Amino acid sequence: MAASAHSKHMALSLFLAGVIVAAGSGGSRGSAEGLATGEQREDEAGELDRVVAADLARRARAFLGSLDAAKRARVQLGFDDGRRTQWSFLPGVRAGLAMRELSGDERARARELLRSLLSAPGMLKAEAIMSLDSVLREMEISRGGTGASRDSLNYGIAVFGAPEDERWGFKFEGHHLSINVAVGVGEEGRAVTGSDAVQAKVVVSATPFFVGASPARVPQGGQAGLRVLADEQDIGERLASSLDEAQMSRAKLEGQTPREIVLINERLLEDATAIGVGYADLDDGQRGLLRELVATFARNLRRELAERELARVERAGWEQVRFAWGGERPTVREEVGGEIGGAGDGKARYYRITTPTAVIEYANSQDGANHVHAVWHDRERNFGKPGAALREHLKNE
Repeated sequence: MAASAHSKHMALSLFLAGVIVAAGSGGSRGSAEGLATGEQREDEAGELDRVVAADLARRARAFLGSLDAAKRARVQLGFDDGRRTQWSFLPGVRAGLAMRELSGDERARARELLRSLLSAPGMLKAEAIMSLDSVLREMEISRGGTGASRDSLNYGIAVFGAPEDERWGFKFEGHHLSINVAVGVGEEGRAVTGSDAVQAKVVVSATPFFVGASPARVPQGGQAGLRVLADEQDIGERLASSLDEAQMSRAKLEGQTPREIVLINERLLEDATAIGVGYADLDDGQRGLLRELVATFARNLRRELAERELARVERAGWEQVRFAWGGERPTVREEVGGEIGGAGDGKARYYRITTPTAVIEYANSQDGANHVHAVWHDRERNFGKPGAALREHLKNE
């Protein structure tokens, strides 16, 4: 059945953006199957990271070079600055400078840095998430409020370390968007200098990677019907809807449906245990949906990094991947064009995907289930740290 015109428009925009980027880079975005199959050797993955790292460094230097001394002092912080490993999806003041504090040219350079990390669909998604603050402002004003706290340019950018260093990174963060990038040379982030650095393994990490949408479906105004995170919801709900009773009994979380993601700063990564129905217990169609759902999160990143992340899952084994569901079984909603489930129906839903390398969470319960939070955590590379360092960081917080 047909989806809403606005959902179609968003999907078409994302698709066309992917085609344009693919044409410029000499390859198509491909399916989840295509991205994850074809084993990647470790040296090939390392070379891809080196290419990405060089591109990120070039864009970061251009951004920093566009700033005067006072602005650069606020934006460029030490790699060991504690704010690098703090993240939040709430509105507020961030490390570095907010986009509204930058000139037009400086803002363009900052966006180029972000664009060098993300895919075209991922960049469109980030921009759309930021634009939703303007939607919230209009909604609050229509209810008699001021909307003063809503600002689509209140997103901070900070560079940690220098792009010339063996270890550096950057953060782009604001309401419902937190992108944390670290570039390290050497095993588990160990700096390598001298001639050894030429052959050292470069790792680019981009987690925690949080996206959110409020409203998940825009209810009014010029963007009415827009669903920025439609794929994250729809594919997950199609998978949950397809489960038979035996599969659902294994997938269903016990107790009350989580009303928030589990992996926020005060919770340990180990709390997201591998529960739910296993990949091996799914039929071919359901396996395809699970692969596509994982790929939806990976494809926020540029192709090289998306391929790498899906290849890591492939090497670890899809048979170790699990899908857990919280909430009622989704049903088709005729009132929204046959959409399955649907934002704003008042029914809380939550899912968790656990793999040997990552944990993905999705929660939609607030504002009548029209408020989405979703996050990708890397078990081994969050903030560019090995797992033990991440656990110690979370414990200290």
